[in-house]
Amino acid sequence: MSIIFASPLLSALLTLSIFNVASSQTASQAPVTGRIDGQTIDSLGISVPGTVVKFESETLTREVVSDTSGKFLIDLPAATYRITVQKFGIYDPYQRKNVRVLSRKTKTLEIELTFDLKKYPPVM
Repeated sequence: MSIIFASPLLSALLTLSIFNVASSQTASQAPVTGRIDGQTIDSLGISVPGTVVKFESETLTREVVSDTSGKFLIDLPAATYRITVQKFGIYDPYQRKNVRVLSRKTKTLEIELTFDLKKYPPVM
């Protein structure tokens, strides 16, 4: 009779241990991300909608487009990124290097775009 009790108990323990190993492997393999909460503005402080914001690390490239208020939000794996921002038209391209995204942290960025004065000189 003790064999009958040992078999279901052994089976339950074996199932539980397999589940614990599988769940711990899944948790350790999940990438840890941070967040960038940003806005694109011009030199007058006016929001610039529709800008393409590109994030590049050694292993990843991601893009996001700013909304009608010039705001963007992106979750990225913790790493160091180069950010490039482009808005076709009257703005110069923007670039910023060595932007660190930390795991489980939110970094706020305000990106100021400058007018392309070579293509569009001021009218006097």
